[in-house]
Amino acid sequence: MSFLQPIFHPVNDILFITSKGSETIEKIEIIDCNGRLVYQSTITHPETVRINVSNFNSGVYFVKVQSESGIGSAKIVKN
Repeated sequence: MSFLQPIFHPVNDILFITSKGSETIEKIEIIDCNGRLVYQSTITHPETVRINVSNFNSGVYFVKVQSESGIGSAKIVKN
């Protein structure tokens, strides 16, 4: 996701997603390793997004981020 700052993991309670430069984050989805959508949000404060993942089970998740210039994805590990 070249329009986003790197996501460092493992993630414990809070996942921070930050755009680079003036890029605007519009929508975020988090999908578990079984393909289930576990989080979806349209973003109202597009520079930095803070997502509480403390209630997620430990494991691997895929983050899909839509911005004004396209869609990117990243893998995260939740402790």
